[in-house]
Amino acid sequence: METLATNFIEPSWKQEEQFVVDKIFEFMEADSLPTSRPISIQSTNPADIFQLYDSITYDKGATLIRMMSMFLGAETFQRGVRTYLKALSFSSATQQDLWKYLSEAANKTIDVERIMDGWTRQAGYPIVEVNRVYNTVGSPMVINQRPFSLFSTTPNQNKWWIPFKYFSQTSTKVNR
Repeated sequence: METLATNFIEPSWKQEEQFVVDKIFEFMEADSLPTSRPISIQSTNPADIFQLYDSITYDKGATLIRMMSMFLGAETFQRGVRTYLKALSFSSATQQDLWKYLSEAANKTIDVERIMDGWTRQAGYPIVEVNRVYNTVGSPMVINQRPFSLFSTTPNQNKWWIPFKYFSQTSTKVNR
């Protein structure tokens, strides 16, 4: 949220452009190790809770907030977050509550929980491969993903829902 606020107040600082280097690259090495952990874990042990304050929590978390803002649109994202914060001020709110309010803000056209649970409940991140298919009718591309790992010792079958938009040569409309 710091990037969104700073960019709004002082756009000349170009925080959005620095985000990739300052936040995304920060967590990627740690999150590609076999010892990585999901952002969202269940624990009531204080010793476990203190371990959660790291680049996975802060930098990957910031990256996921940015991703949600981009695929929902800034206004929808802000509307959902405002509703979530109001609910939070009256009681404790959960991750599922945030997903619910964001989906409602998008008029339930996007299942935010379905997209975000893979990103928050499993470690790591995907490598996405997009191949253009020439001379075909229908889908102009094939998209595959696999988990990235610096030290791949065992095959990992994790999958992520990836918000994806593209333009085709014959269409000026965004395809999803």
